[in-house]
Amino acid sequence: MVKVRATEFFYQTMTLLWIITFCIAFTINFRPLYWWFVEHEQLASLLDLSSVTLKQMYQTLLAYLNYPWISKLTLDISISYDAMRHFEDVKRLFLINYSLLFITTVPTWYYLTNLIKQKKVWILRQKIVLCLYVLSVILVCLVLDFERFFVFFHKLLFTEQNWIFDPQIDPIILVLPSDFFLACFVLFIVLFVGILLFFLYLGKKQLKQLS
Repeated sequence: MVKVRATEFFYQTMTLLWIITFCIAFTINFRPLYWWFVEHEQLASLLDLSSVTLKQMYQTLLAYLNYPWISKLTLDISISYDAMRHFEDVKRLFLINYSLLFITTVPTWYYLTNLIKQKKVWILRQKIVLCLYVLSVILVCLVLDFERFFVFFHKLLFTEQNWIFDPQIDPIILVLPSDFFLACFVLFIVLFVGILLFFLYLGKKQLKQLS
């Protein structure tokens, strides 16, 4: 019994990690979200650039953050040493996320496939409900005071203070507004909740079929 519970805990942890890392990977690479801000917030005008040039610069930034073989970030605007160090830290987090996504894919696929075949997805119900409660708390924090949440989030992930940009020195911060990051958090939560609700629905459907 202990071995069975340990095995279930392992696979459920792998599954949760996979869902989290998948949602993060999807969110950070969902370019249409940034394109919307470029057009509707007229971000390019803040740097006296065209929208096309700003989008290309964002593509360059994402390529640097995503690909381990790109070791140098070269943009069309000036960037300080501290800002460069911060983007190095962000790149490291991106690569950790991709590594976890890769590692958890096989055990998650194996576990969920077996649950679906055996019509046992319903056993995830309590964990899913718990995750939804936690996400509800996070969403409330986002709505009530995103700036404080954003600062806490950075202090949690980054040990140094180089994530605080001075627009005079690092104008890139002007085209990465807090509203964009708020939208990223919301997109992550919506995607995460959508996946959880899908499995919750599937579990309930299987229970009805078994009764």
